[in-house]
Amino acid sequence: MQSERFSSADDRAEYIAWALSGVDGYPFRYERVSDPALDGKITKTGIYQSKIIARTFAYHLRRIGLRADQVRDCPCNALALATTAVERALKMWESGSLRHPKPRSEEAKFSERLWGKTANEYLGGMTNLEERQWDSILAKAELCARGLDEDSDDDVEDEVSSNPDIPMTGGRTTIDDDEQAAHEAAVRGVPAGSETGARTIPAAEP
Repeated sequence: MQSERFSSADDRAEYIAWALSGVDGYPFRYERVSDPALDGKITKTGIYQSKIIARTFAYHLRRIGLRADQVRDCPCNALALATTAVERALKMWESGSLRHPKPRSEEAKFSERLWGKTANEYLGGMTNLEERQWDSILAKAELCARGLDEDSDDDVEDEVSSNPDIPMTGGRTTIDDDEQAAHEAAVRGVPAGSETGARTIPAAEP
């Protein structure tokens, strides 16, 4: 996380606080988050398609030896664990500097006791994602698995779309997430942002 974008510990701490903000809907989960200074509100798109989640989820695909077009079911458990692992990693940078737990301590474990509740909270929302949303999530992970996420998004899309051997979706259809918040609220039968477990995981936006 030490990059030109986050050149100081204060910059990193500020970013982590924002990325993990429940008030802002846990922005680290999204591919793009708009600047509220532009229109007075935050608009989030690409649920569970942020680069850090996509790369973590791509590791799972590589480990099980499947491409996105070979995934027949919705891998909710795997994505929930990947998202939880990312949250855990971000929290290790909360101070702006990496804080390693003591080796072999309970705190250092990625265990069910410490992180199972968090994973289940994410899982609760993921089970309501539509197939079109899974298509986009898997497509993003597929790009990461193929090492095509290094450049800017525009560069990657140009490269992929011009190569007939690399489908944009890894073989699945991509549709933009434009009504996700309303959909999840309708499926759950509760208002967006209602309680899930001990903390609020807002219904995902587009």
